[in-house]
Amino acid sequence: MQNSGSPTRARIPRALWTTITLLGIGQICAWGTLYYSFAVTGPLIAREFGISLPSAVLGYSALLVAGAFAAPTVGRTIDRRGGRVVLASGAIVGALGLLTIGLAPGPFVYAIGCIILGLAVAMSLYDAAFPALVQVAGARSNRAITLLTLFGGLASTFFWPIAAAIAARWGWRATYLSFAAVNICVCLPISLIALPRRAALWNASGEDSPPRTWSRPPLPLSPEARRAAFICFALMVAAGNFVFAGLAVHLLTILGALGLSEGAAIVVGMIVGPAQVIGRIGEMSFGPRASPIIAARISAAMQPISIAALALGPVGIATGGLFAVLYGMANGILTIVKGTVSLFLFGSAGYGEILGKLSVPSLGARAAAPLVYAYVFIAAGPIPTLILSALVSLSGTLAMELVARIASQAPTPVGEIEAVDSGDI
Repeated sequence: MQNSGSPTRARIPRALWTTITLLGIGQICAWGTLYYSFAVTGPLIAREFGISLPSAVLGYSALLVAGAFAAPTVGRTIDRRGGRVVLASGAIVGALGLLTIGLAPGPFVYAIGCIILGLAVAMSLYDAAFPALVQVAGARSNRAITLLTLFGGLASTFFWPIAAAIAARWGWRATYLSFAAVNICVCLPISLIALPRRAALWNASGEDSPPRTWSRPPLPLSPEARRAAFICFALMVAAGNFVFAGLAVHLLTILGALGLSEGAAIVVGMIVGPAQVIGRIGEMSFGPRASPIIAARISAAMQPISIAALALGPVGIATGGLFAVLYGMANGILTIVKGTVSLFLFGSAGYGEILGKLSVPSLGARAAAPLVYAYVFIAAGPIPTLILSALVSLSGTLAMELVARIASQAPTPVGEIEAVDSGDI
């Protein structure tokens, strides 16, 4: 199987570092305002509108469903027109959605605002930023994607306390209005400054003059094998995101039901974020020396192991901490391999559309998971909820092993072949 390639080890030129840094700041702000704000404001919205929290969660699920429907079109647009116009438009749409929610007189307008935010999610977060970055990073795309995710991993760290502080002092509406201003004043100019009007690739010599073109050919697989690899990889990503989205909402409740005190449960939850960053740093350190398939297999295997440790181990902070470290690292790596494995398997042609298609089951899983977990937990308790998590995780592990087997059957070296059109997937 083809190595991920030595070009990723070449020195990253200063101009590309600037692009990654600016996009990284934009991703912190986009994730923090569009995606993570609901964790703080959801109960406050439900209370003011006189609806149940599950009803408010439906708005969050609608957000993700809308993003799933929009993602393939957004990806095709990036392939054809570049990432600059899409990310900049995403900031405007995001501000509009946040304003709509912040000024909503009731649940109906709130739901409309959530759908608008779903479109902004598809246009602003990793599934849009990755192909935009690949268009300028060229042969350094794998390393550039990893570096970008290091920034994005800090979004909740920054914006949860910011959202909580604004909501506590001025109310949840002020949180959304302030976040709308962040999208216009920070995300929009960053998109326009960081990305060129037309994609320009920094060449291998480290000079700032771009070559005419760069392309990453796909693995030379038959159309049938390529479709099978795509389906299995989509299942792996969707399974990982289903578990992560479900536990992100219900983890503290599950830990409490298992017997941990509130303080211990919070400590365990706090470990997950730093563990994600550690996982991404580890992937960045070893990624250039190995195929991204290996990192994806590690991520897919670590998630069910972490859940088994929590379900089968003795109740306590040590078991919870072990779970949090393994689980956080698995999810930190998963964010990266969605971009790098897609590039490795399917090449750079139509890359934006490929990520968009992968996002449909992934965002659908994220939308369904909080409601499914709530039902299972209420009906059966914490252990059956963890068993559900383990079974879904294992399905992702098996799917990733099938991807690795399909990839191993590709002739090596890859050679110079024409990239397949993403419509074949």
